[in-house]
Amino acid sequence: MEVKQGFPRKIGYGKVVLTVGFYDGIHRGHQKIITEVIQEAARREVRSCLVTFRPHPSEFFRGRVLSLLTTWEEKKEILRGLGLDLVVVLRFTAPLASLSP
Repeated sequence: MEVKQGFPRKIGYGKVVLTVGFYDGIHRGHQKIITEVIQEAARREVRSCLVTFRPHPSEFFRGRVLSLLTTWEEKKEILRGLGLDLVVVLRFTAPLASLSP
C-alpha cells in the first residue's frame, strides 16, 4: 500500500475506485465499504484508493483535539491489511473546507 501526503496533482495510477472519509476505528461498516472499493477496483482492473484527512475535520471546525479510536499508525496497518493500493492523506485546512462537493 502506498501512502501519499497532500493533494496530488496526479496520483500516477490512472483510474481508481475511490472512497473518502476519516475512518476512525475502521469498524465493520468501514471495512465493508473499503472491501467493496477493493473488489470493485479488482473487477474494473484499476487501483483502490482511500482519501482521508489529518487532522479530523471536527478538530478544524471546533478548534480542539479529539480523542480518536485509532492512531494514524494503527489506521495505516489496518488499511494495509485490508489490501488497499493507495491512501491519500489531505491536511484539513480552510481552503479544503471551502471546496464545493
